[in-house]
Amino acid sequence: MSTARPMSTNPSTPAKKTPANAVYQPRIALFDAVLVSLLVAGIIGSALSVAFQVHATRQEFKVLQKSKQVRDQLEVEWGRLLIEQQTFGATTQIGSRAVIYLHMFSPPASQVMTVDMTDHNAQTTAQFSNPDSKVVAAPESAAAANLPPESPQPTAQGDMP
Repeated sequence: MSTARPMSTNPSTPAKKTPANAVYQPRIALFDAVLVSLLVAGIIGSALSVAFQVHATRQEFKVLQKSKQVRDQLEVEWGRLLIEQQTFGATTQIGSRAVIYLHMFSPPASQVMTVDMTDHNAQTTAQFSNPDSKVVAAPESAAAANLPPESPQPTAQGDMP
């Protein structure tokens, strides 16, 4: 059962042509499906790349913020070090001004006295580097050395002496 029609052998009558889209219909549908799937894959790929770039940008922003915080801490530390350096410089300036304007000098070694307060049998002893120095007053015990000076006590009438 063949459904094919015999072609006309008469050259004067043109042969009936089949429409071009009828023969190529399956090819066009396949081409459209491939094209649509490529476009969908491209859209999904670009969406994923945008999400990845946003994530990478946020991570880099965090690193930038931490770096700025470290920079600020280092600037504070640098300021402290500059103040410390100026303080050391001011110490020598104060010493030189004391010598120049106030005529203050460090005492010679023979006039320097070192006091060593140690507890030996509840008595305090003083040792001096210069044997010619005299002790004016020494506390009787270590406990007496740590007490504040005595305040006047009120008398029986409530007066201060």
